[in-house]
Amino acid sequence: MTAIHELATDDRHFARTGEFLDLIGACHAFVAPANRVVPGLRGRTVGEDERTLMLENTARVKGALERIEHAVETGDVDMDEALAQLLRGE
Repeated sequence: MTAIHELATDDRHFARTGEFLDLIGACHAFVAPANRVVPGLRGRTVGEDERTLMLENTARVKGALERIEHAVETGDVDMDEALAQLLRGE
């Protein structure tokens, strides 16, 4: 392996490490506030519009999580059109 090839491989590794850390941070940025806010909903009644909006958003979160899991398990980061539409809120 040439020195240039080794350097290129190292650069890709660092980029992937940065992306990995960004995903870890994104997960933490979602989980921590969600766990803090949910207990405050105890005993509250949610209206139909609020319920619909929350279910739409949780479906988008689930889709993003499934995409992350798939990418981590397979290395495949391509997204099918149905998931793309879901994540865009369509």
